[in-house]
Amino acid sequence: MFLPCVLFVLSLCLVACHNVNSSSSPSSTLTNDPALIDSPLSLGDDQDNNELLIIDKKSNERDEKFPVKAYKGQLGEQLEFDLNSVTQITLFSPNQLGNKESDIEPKEIVLDENFTQYIKQNLFWLYLESYKVDLPPQFISHPIIITLFANNEQYELTYELMINAYKLGDEYYYADHEVAELMSLYFNPDSKLAKVALLKQLHSAAHNVDGGLQFYEHRYEFEQLSLNHLDYHEWYELIAEHPDTEQIGLEYNIAINDYSPLLYNPKLDILFSDALYFFSDQLETIDGIKIGIKKDEVLKKLGKPNYGVNTKWSYYIGDYLKFHLYFDENQVIVMLLTLPV
Repeated sequence: MFLPCVLFVLSLCLVACHNVNSSSSPSSTLTNDPALIDSPLSLGDDQDNNELLIIDKKSNERDEKFPVKAYKGQLGEQLEFDLNSVTQITLFSPNQLGNKESDIEPKEIVLDENFTQYIKQNLFWLYLESYKVDLPPQFISHPIIITLFANNEQYELTYELMINAYKLGDEYYYADHEVAELMSLYFNPDSKLAKVALLKQLHSAAHNVDGGLQFYEHRYEFEQLSLNHLDYHEWYELIAEHPDTEQIGLEYNIAINDYSPLLYNPKLDILFSDALYFFSDQLETIDGIKIGIKKDEVLKKLGKPNYGVNTKWSYYIGDYLKFHLYFDENQVIVMLLTLPV
């Protein structure tokens, strides 16, 4: 009786080994073959990402760590827990983009209250049908694990840095530009998106101290505050069609009910996310406002700004604040053109 039982168990083991070997055939969804890379997006900065994996869009495995009742409508209404009960969010990634050190310890980041609110709001207002990512079969993966803590429970979902998207079930859904900037700040710190996130942080801190200073209601002609004689729309068209422009992410823009790209042009040193950010000292207004000049020079050329704190001054073009200057140590470091909001 003992020998037949042993033979039966051995036969089961042989069947299992055959199945494992079959699943690791060339049709496996995990590969490092460069010929199979088909990523729609690039992060735009110098990188050496040999350790990044190329993964298949479909996992055939539902993630039960982030319970969703149905993949339709607004995510905040489909979750099996209340996002308002989330008191803390952490981020974790095993490696950093562009980091050539292989012995760096993975780290967990605890978000502050403001960044926690960013993530919660973006998840709540995520419309599942509209924000779904139309991916090619494979893309370069750089996962970041987002953990939400609420009512003695924790919930986990994956965010893909390379496409600015959350993974829910077997599909991916676009995050917004604020999430893209936040993730870049921690996991791609040399990128322009990270620099924008840092500028916004500094401005927010200065605003909380100064309270925002209104000066006067003078209006500027758009020619006076255009850069190299181009306005917002002309600059956007130029970088959107420029051969050196790289798409560094996407977001679903509810204002236009369509996808909006996050763009960076390294030759012109211009970033487009929620605005046009100009980093090059080769671009200037007709009065000579450009990167590198001091605050007192700006005052001589333009007068007092319509709105300003220590780190940022803004100017009316027509009825809206459309031209902005970021300062560091009393020197212009970034210029912005925006649309009315």
